[in-house]
Amino acid sequence: MGLRRLRGRLDQLQSNANFTMAQAQELIAIAKALTDDLQDGVGVTINVDANAAKTLMGLVMGKAGTLPISVQVDPTIDSLPHRICDFEGGSHDGKRYSISDTGNTSITLAGDQGPETFQWDGKKFVYVG
Repeated sequence: MGLRRLRGRLDQLQSNANFTMAQAQELIAIAKALTDDLQDGVGVTINVDANAAKTLMGLVMGKAGTLPISVQVDPTIDSLPHRICDFEGGSHDGKRYSISDTGNTSITLAGDQGPETFQWDGKKFVYVG
């Protein structure tokens, strides 16, 4: 009877360990995806309260006050393009190309009417002329 109980307890401990390991692996995968997304840059949006202009002028004039702002970080915006990028506008509109130089934020491609220049906007290459 004692061996069955011990075996049952060991099986339960193994099940708990497997569950904990699976959770840890999932957390590590999420953390890796986040760090990979943050390494190529992020977009930052600063929201200023509606009455902030009045408060800011008071601060500039030397009065005490608090400037209420909030900051939003958008990891989907990248400072440098990925290896495979979407293109918008020009004769390459809606197309996706593999690029060799991911450090370049401006690309010129051959178009229907001659060379077309595209600029990286943080998510895709946009036609500029």
